[in-house]
Order: sequence, then C-alpha cells, then structure tokens
Amino acid sequence: MEAARIDGASHLRVFFTIAMPLSWPAIITVGVFAFRETWDDFTWPFLVIQSDAMRTIPLGIRTFQQAELSNFPHIMALTTLASIPLAVFYFLFQRYFVRGVAASGIKE
Repeated sequence: MEAARIDGASHLRVFFTIAMPLSWPAIITVGVFAFRETWDDFTWPFLVIQSDAMRTIPLGIRTFQQAELSNFPHIMALTTLASIPLAVFYFLFQRYFVRGVAASGIKE
C-alpha cells in the first residue's frame, strides 16, 4: 500500500484497488455466516412476531408441524425447500468463502 501511495495513488484508489480485493474473502465469509444465522433464526422471531403475515420460514414450518403432527414427509420437504436459498447463496460465493475460512486459520 505504501508503494501505491508513493507512486501517487490516492487513498481511495489504494483502498479500492489493493485493500478491497484482499478483503473480499473475509467480507464474503462474514456475509455467509450472517445470512445463515438470520435465515435459520427461530427464537427471536418466535418471541417478537405476533402477526401471521410476518412469520418467518422456520416459524411457518413449526406452525405446519403443529397442524400436521405426523406428516413427516411434508415437513422434511418444507425444510429441504427452506434450505435451498442458503445452498444457492453458499455455492455462489463458495470460492470466496473457502478462501476466507482458510485464511482465518493460517498463521503467517
């Protein structure tokens, strides 16, 4: 970064051409973990949401499970459908995610 500054690059140019490309794996890794945590969250929406129209996917699956007590094939189909967006999100950013996880565990 110092070399770029010596060559006359502005602070923004150094940030966007050097720092950001190096940071993308870490940013994507945090994004994947944050998306997974919010997508699978059950407890907080269960405590806060009162309206049926605002229900999240895990709450909807729970409501369906209570209505259809022994209909496990349908419940498993719903959980599989609910996991598809997370799988698509992971596969789209897999390259960055693996780099970010690998970089976080390597000492230099």
